[in-house]
Amino acid sequence: MLGRLLRRNFSSEFKNIKTSIKDKVALVELNRPKALNALNLELMDELGKALRNFQADKEVGAVVITGSEKPFAGKL
Repeated sequence: MLGRLLRRNFSSEFKNIKTSIKDKVALVELNRPKALNALNLELMDELGKALRNFQADKEVGAVVITGSEKPFAGKL
């Protein structure tokens, strides 16, 4: 049940990251391309919240962290 709720409402609460879940894999995309996806306190806070939510979701088996645009890892 929690997994379904996360899939519906999860990503909209964040400004500096985008999140999604597909086939038991959670994807976290850093979304600060103008700052070359540099980490700041706000992004780190959002990342912590996202990871805690994924940890609580029994349907998530793995988490992949990547970046938007070319400054980090690029698009999957």
